[in-house]
Amino acid sequence: MATDDRTAVQPVLPDTWHLVRLTTCNLPGGPCLFVTHNFQVLCGAANRFGGTPPRRDVTSVDLLGFPADHRRPPWSDARGKRETQVTNSQDEKAQRIAGLTRRQRAVTQERATEPAFDNEFWDKKDAGIYVDVVSGEPLFASKQKFDSGCGWPSFTAPLEPENVVEKEDLDHGMARTEIRSVHGDSHLGHVFDDGPEDAGGLRYCINSAALRFVPYEDLESDGYGKYRSVLDGHLAQEGTD
Repeated sequence: MATDDRTAVQPVLPDTWHLVRLTTCNLPGGPCLFVTHNFQVLCGAANRFGGTPPRRDVTSVDLLGFPADHRRPPWSDARGKRETQVTNSQDEKAQRIAGLTRRQRAVTQERATEPAFDNEFWDKKDAGIYVDVVSGEPLFASKQKFDSGCGWPSFTAPLEPENVVEKEDLDHGMARTEIRSVHGDSHLGHVFDDGPEDAGGLRYCINSAALRFVPYEDLESDGYGKYRSVLDGHLAQEGTD
């Protein structure tokens, strides 16, 4: 039977997850993103379909981000604890943004910069990870955090490089590199080349208001259990220093 190339999708293996984008669909709001398990819609704008997207409403489908061998979203706990899924739908994202504080909204949505030395995480030393305040995607870990003296949280590298994107920023008469989250599309801060040389030489200068901190002891219950092993070695090393 002939298949419309515009709506053909890749075969899905059993127990697989995908992030799917309908680049054009007959729904208010235009393009939509959603998460599927074996191509059954779990969350996202396409929930309005009530199941798999009907072909009549789909002009094109792209599979993004989740290789076929991913049996759970990359940021979820692979051992089957609570799963933390990224916020992809525009409706859910709008709800999350509506719940932000004034400072969080100004930073993430309007590219504002919070005051130095007067923000939540600039001097925080607790073990844990930092996730996007809108989407929940993992961004940085305490093991990569260092005291740069600038008054904002500083990291040598992202915890999940695929969750951050760099953009040229020419505002205020300066040439800088902006850092944004991939799924939340939140403004996070900037990256500079004046970081510790023994750790790669980069300094990710991030606004606290763009982050949510997940303590080490809550990683399992919050669905980020896979990152315990990342921090375990760091905690053991600190104990011997």
